[in-house]
Amino acid sequence: YAAGIEYNEDIVEYNQTWRVSEINVAFGEAYNKLLNHIHMNPIISGSYTTTGGGLTGQKAAQESATSPVAQLVAFSTDVETTLRNALSILPAGRILIANSADRFLIEAAIAGSMYEDDSPSAVKRLLSSDRIIYYDGDSVTVDETTYTYAGVTAGFVYLVSPAKKNFQELIKHDLRIDSGDGDLSRLILAQVVGRARRAVAAVLGGKNGVVKVDIVS
Repeated sequence: YAAGIEYNEDIVEYNQTWRVSEINVAFGEAYNKLLNHIHMNPIISGSYTTTGGGLTGQKAAQESATSPVAQLVAFSTDVETTLRNALSILPAGRILIANSADRFLIEAAIAGSMYEDDSPSAVKRLLSSDRIIYYDGDSVTVDETTYTYAGVTAGFVYLVSPAKKNFQELIKHDLRIDSGDGDLSRLILAQVVGRARRAVAAVLGGKNGVVKVDIVS
């Protein structure tokens, strides 16, 4: 991934050096948005299947040693019950990735997830508000081109295992920024190029993978 910045002579001649700091800030913000996309997109854009056989069949498919299949968990009765079903399919799940539109629905379900004897249920013991990531996607505009990064669709959440076995970050090198000579023919004083070579490999099926959960009936 690469992006370039050019500083032209007008910035100096018309006393617009303040634009340099704005450009630098925009550069950093764009890179952070790209990093979020690189890490979230493999999960959000993944393929999920509702395997037959009830929760037992789904758990077996998710944990298959030869061909694990990431599961789509259907809504059942209420959000608490649905999350409990998701945890039964992916017991190692501890992190939720959701759309901010569902914040109150999710957090209310977790906060109220108590048995009649007032002891915390599996949902409340294993999930908490500090383990929820709300990601609605983002966008960045460069000149006249807008790059859009998809977020989580409202009504769905992703239950993710924090174990690193199924997720590997591949970094050839992180962000590098170098400045070079300008281009006098275009009155460019300096050219700055930032680039990074990195990716994420994700296996969504398996005991340490991901399940997609429908939290709306």
